Amino acid sequence: MVKKIMLLATIFVVYFSSMCFASNGSLLTSEERIAEQAISCIAGESDYTELAKNFTTGLAKNLPASKFIELKKTVKEQLGSLTNSKLAILQKFDKADRVIYLANGSKVKNVEVAFVFETTGKKPLLNEITMRPVEMKPVTETK
Repeated sequence: MVKKIMLLATIFVVYFSSMCFASNGSLLTSEERIAEQAISCIAGESDYTELAKNFTTGLAKNLPASKFIELKKTVKEQLGSLTNSKLAILQKFDKADRVIYLANGSKVKNVEVAFVFETTGKKPLLNEITMRPVEMKPVTETK
């Protein structure tokens, strides 16, 4: 009887933990899709209207289409065209996630593009986009 209870408890724990991992996996997949769409929009390859559907109310108010056009112009002038963007870091918080991509800029070699997502609803909503040049120091081997 004890073995059956232990087996049942083990199955329950495995089932519950797999559900948690699946939930985080689908959340990250959604966040990646939105982040990649945002980078594509900044590059002029995607539609702002579609991206804006994934904004929080605050970001929609602070980054309307006219300001997004200004953002694209500023990025082009200061960082250049962004290419080769790759997910580098995922930071999990209580009610938000921060997803950081590293990209190559045509004017600045390495660019950090960070996205903050509000995760309180059924789907993640983009709340903030920041970009900055980053200096990558070469790794030296120590003996």
